[in-house]
Amino acid sequence: MKDRQPHDAETITLVSVIATGVVGVGAVASSVLIGWRDRVHTRSVRREDRRQERVEETYEVLVACLDKRIRISARIRPMMTYTNDPPPPTQTDEENERVHALVDRHASPEVDRLVKEFSETLRKIYKTEVLLRMNDDAAQKRASTLTRPTSAGRTGWSRRCSCRSPASRSYRTLRTGSGNR
Repeated sequence: MKDRQPHDAETITLVSVIATGVVGVGAVASSVLIGWRDRVHTRSVRREDRRQERVEETYEVLVACLDKRIRISARIRPMMTYTNDPPPPTQTDEENERVHALVDRHASPEVDRLVKEFSETLRKIYKTEVLLRMNDDAAQKRASTLTRPTSAGRTGWSRRCSCRSPASRSYRTLRTGSGNR
């Protein structure tokens, strides 16, 4: 048998076939890896885009809601009113629930904290408004008990007393301003 030499044609062919196979497998593996990484990247970009769209929608709805709530609050006790003022906008419970759900799910913790703080401030405004209206109602009730006397010789406003006897001193004091009549 002949000694094989390292540069024999069969050896060169065999080495070239093996090298080509290794390069081919490497190319296929590299292609698969690149494709997989591309799909992972594309998926993460789409996920981030969807998240950004949700955050954008959340902030748009939040700004609209806050604007509406500010306009409603501004109409509670306006400094001036005009005859052709449109009625204040209304906000339904469904709108509020939707905004709070979107903020809880998609907004940053800082925005969530600010929205809760804003809501608490509005609750205080509404509570104060209820107390002021109760005070106004009580003042109107007191004013409605003031009547103009119809008897001759008496002028000015007098207050009706809840006393049972018109002859009682407190009734006369309140009505006429003196208790000695």
